[in-house]
Amino acid sequence: MTTNNSEQKQQSLHHVSADRELKPKRLIQNTASIPFSGLDTPAAYPDEISKKKAEASNRFNTKTPDSFLEATYALPEAYKVQTFASNLFVDVDDSGNKSYDLESLKGVDIDFSKMEEEEDATVEELVQDADANAVHEVPSRKTVVDKRRQALLTTGHSIKAEWQVASNRYTPLNVRDFFGKKAHICKQRGMLDMFGWVRFRDYGGEATITTIYPSEKHEVEPADENDTTNKEAYSRDDKERLTTAEDEGDEDEPKVAFFGDQVRYNFKSKAKMEIKPIVYFPGENVMIPLNMTGKPLVRKQMGSLMDDIKGHHKEVLDRIEEFAQEIDEEIMQARQLVVDFTECEFSMAEFFDLLGLDTDKYIESTVDRVKDFADHPQKPSVWNLQLGLKRTLIEEYDGNKASDRYANFQAIAGKLLQYPETQLRVAVLEYHRNNDETDDATTDEEQFNLDEFDVSEFDGISEGDVPTTQAENIQDAIESRLE
Repeated sequence: MTTNNSEQKQQSLHHVSADRELKPKRLIQNTASIPFSGLDTPAAYPDEISKKKAEASNRFNTKTPDSFLEATYALPEAYKVQTFASNLFVDVDDSGNKSYDLESLKGVDIDFSKMEEEEDATVEELVQDADANAVHEVPSRKTVVDKRRQALLTTGHSIKAEWQVASNRYTPLNVRDFFGKKAHICKQRGMLDMFGWVRFRDYGGEATITTIYPSEKHEVEPADENDTTNKEAYSRDDKERLTTAEDEGDEDEPKVAFFGDQVRYNFKSKAKMEIKPIVYFPGENVMIPLNMTGKPLVRKQMGSLMDDIKGHHKEVLDRIEEFAQEIDEEIMQARQLVVDFTECEFSMAEFFDLLGLDTDKYIESTVDRVKDFADHPQKPSVWNLQLGLKRTLIEEYDGNKASDRYANFQAIAGKLLQYPETQLRVAVLEYHRNNDETDDATTDEEQFNLDEFDVSEFDGISEGDVPTTQAENIQDAIESRLE
């Protein structure tokens, strides 16, 4: 029976327009970053996106961008297939003749005499009657494979086709179905001008899909001209520099924010799939993942995964409206909270190291950028700190941006924006833990009692009118760093 491949392709794409052709070579790429703009038809980027910055970043393709559906079509579908194990005592030669290694079999620590007595047959006879195969199924396990790479194997190519061997309960994310539902919901809401990027490695087995919605645009409240919080952290010697910076205008001040979401999944191990909101500042080309209030949209890839996550897209889009109301307050906090590293116990470089940025070249680059952004090189605001880190990650990170490591570094910037007090406490407490002079290697938990710490009491930290971060968020952050 002959199959119409063109017709199949169009059915698979759901809403992809008929005059757009997919790029088959992408389907077997090991690692890729694919920009997109438009839901089912390529669209122009919003005016707020700087063309100069866009051309310098692999987040954008200003000439021939794919649509969202085209970009996500490059992601693979994972299949569960039977798992087999080789039988150590059975061999099949090139002609298909089967033989048994009876000597090795009898050397196993089993009472074969008792077996022969109970079965009233010799081991040789039992083996012949069983007619065991050279491989046998492992019923409790399934192998998670890539159908495309199995096709390459079938056509004689040497390539690994599987992601992992998992339990029967493992359920890999159905990528086509999941993003097909997202496209349907976005179309219902009129979000046709979405843009973003798909990044993956391991042939799409590990991926991050970032989607930004220009329809969820938010004008950021400008800084209060009468606010002197930042200025109070500066000495008289700094006033001339500060005045000059104000006259020239603060180029790193955010004016517009777009909201969106980010999906991460991994077909290996027991990795979870996760979807969370993000905020994107087009003027700075900075994207920051946000922590969700309430129950996070995280799910292990087990059991009835697809049924359990079918409402996730709607939920995260609904919650985006809540974040739009909170972002001004968070940016204000980040602007107001100033760290004077001339007074702190640790340097700016040590600060980023204490938060988990564990690579010297990224730390050095981030520090240089923060000094450029700040009015005074040693007295940055928390906004300057997170912006410097994000710019370094965007422009200098040389690993795979679909990796957990990159996501962890991004999360540091996100927490600096959302929970500035928490991150400062983490840094101070981690510093004291690392420099504890006691001979007792076991950390005294009472030493890190959060109730005893007040950000305003830390040397070098100037606090504006910043509400206290929720205790549970602080506790979680501290405990995760002390483990």
